[in-house]
Amino acid sequence: MFDIPIKKGFISGTPNEIHLTWDILQDIWKSCDKGAWSGETGVSTGQKTLDLHTYKEFDWIISQMMPYVIEYWDNDLGYVPADIRPVASWANYHTDGDYTQEHSHSAGIRQAHVASVFYLKKGEGGDIEFCDPLDHIRRFTPLARSVDDAILSQSMPSLTSDFFLFPGWLRHRTQPAVGRRVSISINFNANVI
Repeated sequence: MFDIPIKKGFISGTPNEIHLTWDILQDIWKSCDKGAWSGETGVSTGQKTLDLHTYKEFDWIISQMMPYVIEYWDNDLGYVPADIRPVASWANYHTDGDYTQEHSHSAGIRQAHVASVFYLKKGEGGDIEFCDPLDHIRRFTPLARSVDDAILSQSMPSLTSDFFLFPGWLRHRTQPAVGRRVSISINFNANVI
């Protein structure tokens, strides 16, 4: 009852497309500081730009994901038909121990209707966790397990080239990355235009 639709999918680029995307990200990350972007312990292009979706190196990602976003909007969320477009995008670089703090994409001036994460390169750990919006209500019930002060959440395992679509208001975070592999997520929001 009252489940929140979260869509998981997979897209892939050619080796050349992935290489070009990786190169532009590395160029941007060189001018970013670790932990400087809100809620990030790793490095984020959000410190410098929130419009990666306008870079030609990201066309292959956006063009493959947009049909899924529209289908998610129409069929999974059941929203009124609309012209959905990316309005903000950034990339996060996580190494051992890095994580993203709990947040949503509908706070203040950032009112995203659909949020997404795409794993260009997914290392160990660092899985996204979606927080239960009824956490405060469920705490009034006799839960079978103790959660102390931790927000109730569900971890969603993922691999390289996986993506998730979810309502922009849904609070989420990542687990810390583990080991020496690098986890990269490319995020974009879509709004009614």
